[in-house]
Amino acid sequence: TTISYYDKELEEYSYTIVNNPIIGLLSSDIKNISTIDFINIDTVNNQKIVTLHDKKSDLYAEVIFNTDPITIVGLNILNPDSKTSIQFYNISSNIPIDKREFKHDISHYYLE
Repeated sequence: TTISYYDKELEEYSYTIVNNPIIGLLSSDIKNISTIDFINIDTVNNQKIVTLHDKKSDLYAEVIFNTDPITIVGLNILNPDSKTSIQFYNISSNIPIDKREFKHDISHYYLE
């Protein structure tokens, strides 16, 4: 899965390739979720926290949504020895970004 984002510190767009089944699930058209278990749903401070488990990789994730309006605002990926937290602001999906808007070489992200 390739994710593009705007880095406020660097003031530029960037791409990252993420080989993570949870992020793959969130960024795709969800059709086959037989390897994903939905463990729990909590409500904390007007946010829903959905806990998922990927059986193939044994990864756990917490996906955090605002409830009004419903938007994804965070993701915690839990490994046995670490926790990766990502916060999302002003998410837009499937927005084309012109290659000229990137300040660094992105040719390795494209299979042309």
